Amino acid sequence: LKLMAYYRRADRSGRQEDHAKRVQHVLWLIEHHPDSELLHSPVSRFSQGELTPADYRRAAALWDAAAKAKPGDAALQWNAASFFQDLDPGLHMHYLEATAAADPNHPYALRPLAHLYALSILERGPLASRAQAGLEASRNVWVLGNAAYMFQSQYNQTLQRGAPNPRAAELAERYFLRAKALDPNLDRQAILPQLDPQGIARARQIELQAQR
Repeated sequence: LKLMAYYRRADRSGRQEDHAKRVQHVLWLIEHHPDSELLHSPVSRFSQGELTPADYRRAAALWDAAAKAKPGDAALQWNAASFFQDLDPGLHMHYLEATAAADPNHPYALRPLAHLYALSILERGPLASRAQAGLEASRNVWVLGNAAYMFQSQYNQTLQRGAPNPRAAELAERYFLRAKALDPNLDRQAILPQLDPQGIARARQIELQAQR
């Protein structure tokens, strides 16, 4: 870990040989110890463009083999999800789903998965249909509840901007009810925090008057 952190230091960032060594260490860890906590460290993470196409293909193949060999290993699946977070949204979602399947109470993966589902659906991007299917199929109260919270948060943001998105509010209500059917004790106000539209309008008028 210290050696990989050394290769990643800011004063060595321009040294291609150090970067290449860190890449090789990461590939070795994925192949031999894919559940290692070192793979969840920043020293094992890469952004777009930091890996050569060959290294990226190698990493993807190694993660695929490791995940298929131990599908019930949540630590391994979580490491894979973290590795692809900034590299491939589709694989990031895939391994988040695999982590949730391996551990339905995983302390770190469920909220990112729920938020990725919600934002993908609202943005209608390339992952929207996959996200919709995953959320519809989910029976995990934490995934459904956090997705409802994200939908409501996005609705509240549009409300504050003066252009409310009713679709976000409808989706928030839909998935809150799905979550509440699994856990009747869920707190509506905690998951679907409400804003006061009249209060927001008054605040906006005061701000406009102050600007004038």
